[in-house]
Amino acid sequence: EDLEAVVERLRGVEEAAATARQRAGRKRRWPVAEVVVETDDERLQVAVREHRDLFEQRLNAEDVVVPRSYGRLVETPDPRMDELGPAFGKQAHDVAAAVRQANVTEFPATVTGDGEEVTVAPEMVDIRRETPESVEAESVEYGTVYVDATLTTSLKREGVYRDLLRRAQELRDDLDVAMDEKVVLAVETDDTLVREALEQYREELRAEVRAERVVDDTGDADVTLEWSADGASVEVGARRAG
Repeated sequence: EDLEAVVERLRGVEEAAATARQRAGRKRRWPVAEVVVETDDERLQVAVREHRDLFEQRLNAEDVVVPRSYGRLVETPDPRMDELGPAFGKQAHDVAAAVRQANVTEFPATVTGDGEEVTVAPEMVDIRRETPESVEAESVEYGTVYVDATLTTSLKREGVYRDLLRRAQELRDDLDVAMDEKVVLAVETDDTLVREALEQYREELRAEVRAERVVDDTGDADVTLEWSADGASVEVGARRAG
């Protein structure tokens, strides 16, 4: 099997992660906690592990892991009335309720239905396997890609920073400054999360935007824009330095 086939599978993983991310409602600029590539394909496992750093950047994920089996699926019993009815008659509904209440997932199992202990055989219950609430899954030819879209405070700050960076770069364009010309960037908000993100990423923001400094008052800005960051009102402004 040639390299081209492995590259094609990597592209498939990336596309699947993008689909799962979209289903979870996460914009591409916002990081996700984890991407899990569940596969038995050894060449794909090796390729993802060898290029883990690049994959984390391209998928905008804090971590990318490649297990043979995804360990966070939630198993839920789904009693089959077409099997329970003939076996237990009038007790069938009570037995089904007992199975659900006990969340039994290994059979045969003994449960109490209508005050009587009965044995439930494996064929009487289907087991549903579902992802946790914060996780979306997308199938690929050689496995399944899981995206954990849990938003921690740290990930929220990083997402806000990326939004700030994009809008600051737009303001540079609006000022029509030369590539190496410095600007003064201003970010004004009352929101705690945005302020925390600004403090954490102030130096990165200054360097990326080629700003002489980053201030907290947009009053002297030549160009400004407003947007809502995670529900908070933010105004960003810029002017030429000097």
